[in-house]
Amino acid sequence: MGSSQVSSIPEGFISGTSIAALTCTDADSGTNGNCALSIQSGDDGSAKFTISGTTLQTTATATDYEALSSQNYIYSLVVIATDTATAGSDLTGTAYVYVTITGTNDNTPVISGTTPSSISVAENSAVGTTVASVQASDADDGNDGVLTYSIIGGNSEARFGIGTTTGEIYLTLALDYETTTSYSLTVQATDGGSPTDSATSAVTVTVTDVNDNTPACPSSTYIYSVAETVSSGTTVTTLACTDADGDSMTYTITSGNSEGCFSLTGAVLTTSCVLDYDTGSQSYTLAMDVSDGTTSSSVTVYVSLSAANDNNPAFASNPTVSLAESTSVGTAVTTYTAADADLSPHEVVSYVITAGTRKL
Repeated sequence: MGSSQVSSIPEGFISGTSIAALTCTDADSGTNGNCALSIQSGDDGSAKFTISGTTLQTTATATDYEALSSQNYIYSLVVIATDTATAGSDLTGTAYVYVTITGTNDNTPVISGTTPSSISVAENSAVGTTVASVQASDADDGNDGVLTYSIIGGNSEARFGIGTTTGEIYLTLALDYETTTSYSLTVQATDGGSPTDSATSAVTVTVTDVNDNTPACPSSTYIYSVAETVSSGTTVTTLACTDADGDSMTYTITSGNSEGCFSLTGAVLTTSCVLDYDTGSQSYTLAMDVSDGTTSSSVTVYVSLSAANDNNPAFASNPTVSLAESTSVGTAVTTYTAADADLSPHEVVSYVITAGTRKL
């Protein structure tokens, strides 16, 4: 019998697959020269191999490449040849058969989850920020068990990337909660086998809101005109400011309202005193602050009063004059003085006699 043989088979071969043809010779003639072959050692407890006649072959218990790493993926079988001489006088010979098991891509990748398991990322996170790491494994050894990662769905905006060897998901573009509040990504882990196997998993990334928008108003300056005769509580304007974060806003007059003639209820600016063009201010410059509690914007509202003819002229006196009948035509009789509390253009500009009586 030969001293040694070397064979190689892929893992998982079916029962009865021939591995090696063994040769056994005995110089004796007759029954003393017959050989019976058996495996003495080197197989494992579940008996992966058997000998049928002179053929070494597999049993119904499949070999597993990944289970053999500690023995370099080799079975070192010791085969005994025993002749069939009279019992008690049989002789034996020994040979070694080295069976190398090669790996096959017989295990599919498994994605077990992500770290963290619940993924939340603030909308103001910087590009390049690692969002999560995909946890995956493949029971195959060698290249068959080497995984590469990719995002194959839910990333139409290309806001996320993934490390092909690390499985780390990271930001490639800025996020905006006000546009998209979550992303459902499909992550794939592919092994290095031939052909390849892969596994996919859904990964949900929740975007959290940050107060990253300042209140915005259509204009920074507003100009209005109000009649001086309007009553207190009259609406001057309603400010149409917005906050892209959806935050509630507060409005405050910060200067220009020393007379207390204006007030704000929410975004509504109203009068809050009796206005008088003739004795008070004829215009107001109101500085206002619009705040969402964290950030704020400023606007200026110019309010001018329009004069109204709301005061009657009044004579200073009502004199009585006596004239001699010989008084010449054109002689000045008296001077009347009248005043009007209204300012231009409603002050006194003319006098006229509207009626009279004759007395002797």
